[in-house]
Amino acid sequence: MTTPGRNINPFLLLCIAALLAFGIGYIHHQWFFPHYFNGDAATMQILGKAILDEGSLLPKDFHYGNQLIFLRSSPFIALAMLLNFSAYEAFLVGSSLSIAFWGAVLACLLSVHFRSQKKGLLFSILLLIPLGIWDIDYVLGQQSHLANTVLALGFVILTYRWIEDKNKLFLLIGCACLFLITSESPIRGLLVLVPVAIAIALVADVKALPAAAVGTSTTFLLAYAANNLLTRLRPISLDYSSKIALTPLNMLVPHLRVTSREALESISHWKAVGQGDLSFFGSIAFASGRLLYFCFILFALWGVLKLAALSYKRIANGFRSSIEPNGRPNHFVLLAATLGMIVGACAVAALNPNSSRHYLWAVFLMRFCFLAAIYDLIAKRVTARFSGVIILLLTLFFSSWFIDLIARNWNFQGPQGVFNSKETRYRYETPYEDVIRSHIELNPPEAVQQIDEYLKKTKTRNVYGANFWRMMPLNTVLEDVNAQNLKFKDGEIFTPDWLDRPSWACAEGDVLYYLKNDPTDMAIKEKLKVTGGTEIRDGDGYSLWRGPRVWKDSPTANCSNTAAARPTP
Repeated sequence: MTTPGRNINPFLLLCIAALLAFGIGYIHHQWFFPHYFNGDAATMQILGKAILDEGSLLPKDFHYGNQLIFLRSSPFIALAMLLNFSAYEAFLVGSSLSIAFWGAVLACLLSVHFRSQKKGLLFSILLLIPLGIWDIDYVLGQQSHLANTVLALGFVILTYRWIEDKNKLFLLIGCACLFLITSESPIRGLLVLVPVAIAIALVADVKALPAAAVGTSTTFLLAYAANNLLTRLRPISLDYSSKIALTPLNMLVPHLRVTSREALESISHWKAVGQGDLSFFGSIAFASGRLLYFCFILFALWGVLKLAALSYKRIANGFRSSIEPNGRPNHFVLLAATLGMIVGACAVAALNPNSSRHYLWAVFLMRFCFLAAIYDLIAKRVTARFSGVIILLLTLFFSSWFIDLIARNWNFQGPQGVFNSKETRYRYETPYEDVIRSHIELNPPEAVQQIDEYLKKTKTRNVYGANFWRMMPLNTVLEDVNAQNLKFKDGEIFTPDWLDRPSWACAEGDVLYYLKNDPTDMAIKEKLKVTGGTEIRDGDGYSLWRGPRVWKDSPTANCSNTAAARPTP
C-alpha cells in the first residue's frame, strides 16, 4: 500500500473509496451472500420498491417492523430499480451502491482519525471485508447495521478530535452522526451515547465536560423527538420500548454468558467449518478462524484492563485534568469500544436477551482497534507500504470469503445459489444460522420455477403462503412479484403486518397460493376448498393453488377506502 504520510485529493479519495467499496459489495452479493440470503434481506427490496412507487424515503405503503428504516440499502435498491435493474440484480447493484456510499463515508472519517487519507482508505477497506456471520449478513448483506457502525465510529472519532483539537466543528459533526443513529432508532442511539459519554468523562479535561454533556444530550433529545414525530407519521408495528421488562436476577448471568459469547464469536467464521474429517485447506481454515477468535478475546480483555487502569488513574487525580489517551486516538476508540461492549452486554442481558447484535457497533470498533494494533506491530518491522499489503492479506486470509471458498463445492453460479443448494462441509451450530441455511430447503428450485411460470402466464403478481423465511425471498429472486406470508391464529388467517406492504392485503380476484405442510398452510388449504380454490400443481413437498382471498381484512391496509392501493391481481 502507499505510505500513509502523503495525502491525495479529497474528491479522488471519495471516488477511490466508493469504487473499492462497491467492488467489495459486488463480490459479496454476487458470489457469497446468495448462500445466506434470507427474508430480512429481501424486505430491503420490498421497501426499495415502495420508495420508488411513492417517491418518499419513508413510504406510507410499508410496515416498518420494530423501528423506522431509512439508513439501509433500500434507497439504493430503489435507485437500481430506477436504472432498470430488477429481481436479484436490483438487490445486488443497490446493496453494492449502499456499501460504496458508506465505504466513502468511512474512508473520510478514518482519514480524519489517522490524519492520513491513504491510511484511512486502507482501513476502510479492511473494515468492509467480512470476517464473521454478522459481517456477512447484518453489515454487508441486509445492512441492518452498516450505517449504524459507520456513524458510531464517526461519533467516537470526531468526539476525540474535539477533545484533542478543541475544535467545536468536530463535536458538531460527531453529534450529527449520533442524531442520525437516534432518529432512526432511539435505543441504538442510547446504546452508543452512554458508553461514549463515560469515555469522554474518563478522558476529557473537566472544563470540557459541560460542553460535551450539553451537546450530546441535546442531540439525543432532538433526535428522540424527531423519531417520535416520524413514527406518528409512519407508525411501527412493534414498539419494543413499551414492552421492555427486566430479566429475572437468576437469569441475568446465564443471559450475559450466552450473548457475550455470541458477540465474541461473531468476529470469526470458524464455526461454519465442519468438524470431523477435514481436508488440508479445511483444517487451515478451521485453525485460522480459531486463532482469530482467541486473539480477539485476548485483545478485548486487554481493552478491559486498559479501561480499569484509566478509570483508576482518572479517579486518583480527582478529574482535575485530561489524561491518557490524549495524543493516542486509537486508545480512545478502544476505550469507547470496551465500554460499548460492557454496557451493551449488560443492557441486552437485562432487557432483551434475544441477540447481542444490538451492540454490534462496539464489536466493529473493537475490530478496528484490533486491526490497527496488528498494523502497528507490523509497521515496526517493515515499511508502511508493506505493512498495508501484509495487513490486507491477513484480513483476506481470516475472512469469511476464504472459509467459504474452502468449505463450499463451488461452481460459481452466483445469485442462483439463493435457491440452489450445494454440497457443503458446513456444520451450523446456532439457531440463527440454521434459519439462514433452511430457506434453501424451504424453496426448492422446482417450486420457484413453477411459481415464476404461472405468474408470467396469468399476469398475476400476488402469491401468498405461510412462513416469512419462505415467502419474502420470492420478492427478490422473481421479477415484479408481491410475495406475502400469512399467519393463522384462533381460527383466523391474517397478514402479519410486518416488513411488508399494506396494499398487498387488498388483492382482489384470484391469487396464487404457495403451500406446504405448515399449520398455516393447511388452514389456508382447507379455506380454499370451501371458497372455490383450485389446486393447479401438486409438487414434491409443495402445492400451488389458485383462489380468492382467504385472509381477513387488515386494519392497516384500509382496503375498503383505498382502491388505488390495491395491487393488480
